Amino acid sequence: MRKLLKNQTGDTIVEVLLAVAIIAGVLAVSYATMNRNLVNIRDNQERTEATKLAQGQLESLFAKWRSDAAQITSLGSGGFCINDVSVAPIALGGSAPNTDPTVDNLIGDYGSCRDGFYSYGVKVSDASTNTYTAYVRWERVGGGLNQVLYAYRLGSP
Repeated sequence: MRKLLKNQTGDTIVEVLLAVAIIAGVLAVSYATMNRNLVNIRDNQERTEATKLAQGQLESLFAKWRSDAAQITSLGSGGFCINDVSVAPIALGGSAPNTDPTVDNLIGDYGSCRDGFYSYGVKVSDASTNTYTAYVRWERVGGGLNQVLYAYRLGSP
């Protein structure tokens, strides 16, 4: 029996602690990588939604302009948003004015309407070339502000 006890070997506390430390390090790196990937996925989702919203505004602008160019050109240089092609463009603020001061500071003279946490609208960029800019701005889930801008030049109706 005594011979058996002397020949038995086991892990020392140092070996166990070293193994636990290595596992903890691998898990920490995995968590950080996964978290960064989730933030990137969310950023891409937000940007995709913003892009769809901006493109929708430009498509509505073009459709409205094709049916009534005088109404679009009479808006002047102010910002506006279009909620429905069958409805006239809504002047600054629209029916759902932006009430978020953080986003308001970013918007400046564009004016905006709201869709969820997106502020959006259209502004005349260059009246001489009939160019409009559709914009969407939002506060990112991870913090900070982001925006999408698209310029569109209308031809002849």
